[in-house]
Amino acid sequence: LLNVTTWTSNVLGFYTCGKERKEVSTKVIVYSPLEPPVLEEVPQLAVGQSHFLTCRVAAVAPIRNLTVTLRRGAEVLKVQTFQELRQDEPQAGLVTHGLTAQRQDHG
Repeated sequence: LLNVTTWTSNVLGFYTCGKERKEVSTKVIVYSPLEPPVLEEVPQLAVGQSHFLTCRVAAVAPIRNLTVTLRRGAEVLKVQTFQELRQDEPQAGLVTHGLTAQRQDHG
C-alpha cells in the first residue's frame, strides 16, 4: 500500500478459485514511530520526602499497544498499559507514580 491517508483501513483482496471469484478483507492499522519518552526532572529530595514521577510519550499510534514501565534500578515501580483506549490516531501517553525517597536512592 502506498499513500495511506487514514490510520485504520480495510483492504479488500479478490481472487479466483476454480471458476468462483472470492473476496477477503483485512484491517490495516498504521503505526507511527515512537518519540523518546520524557521523564520529568525529579528535584533533590530528602529521605522520606514524597514526589510524583511523570513520564510522557508523545504522539503514540495506536496507543492501545503502548506499555510504559517505570523502574528504580532493577525494581519495577509501575507498569501501565493503554489497552482500554481504542483511538487509532496519535495520542500522548502519560504515566505518573508516587514515590518516597529512600536512603539508597541516588542520581
